[in-house]
Amino acid sequence: MEREVSSVFIPRATHHSPLATIALSLSRQRWLPYKTRRSVIKKLHPAMLKDYAFEADALGLKFRGNIVNYIDRLVYFCGAHEKYMLFMLRDYVHALKKKNSAPLVFVDVGANAGNHTLFMSQLVEKVHAFEPFERVRKQLQENLAINNINNVTVHPFGLSNEDATLPFYAAPDANLGAASFHSDHK
Repeated sequence: MEREVSSVFIPRATHHSPLATIALSLSRQRWLPYKTRRSVIKKLHPAMLKDYAFEADALGLKFRGNIVNYIDRLVYFCGAHEKYMLFMLRDYVHALKKKNSAPLVFVDVGANAGNHTLFMSQLVEKVHAFEPFERVRKQLQENLAINNINNVTVHPFGLSNEDATLPFYAAPDANLGAASFHSDHK
């Protein structure tokens, strides 16, 4: 039985050892369990888990990220973050469209680099993506641009039940999605 093979993006101007090339190739084989692929990388090319910029297919769209970040790493290894949620949203949109012809709008609060925004932009007429963290907001805007997505409005602030200017606590590199307006958030 033949297995589907995913393409591997190797960054420009980067030369890899034979072991690293094998690790990169195995890391994109979705038939292997995620933890197995990550273990292969850890053993054959551990530097990749520290800083590795990539462009990967994310459910039919291009996604640029860095494997050091948790959400980006899941996109790289699994094709998307929270696939179950994306597929539930897709099914919900299809059900709504059968019952109603009104334009659908998706609101992504804490859009991060755009995993949900990118996916939903293909299904609804308009997406409003809210992301106060400039570092990931720039990544979101880059991911929208490389996919020529024009039905998304990116808002550079968070949402609350009241108007306020609050301090923003950046997240560690390992999980840029953990940024917060609360100082004790982990």
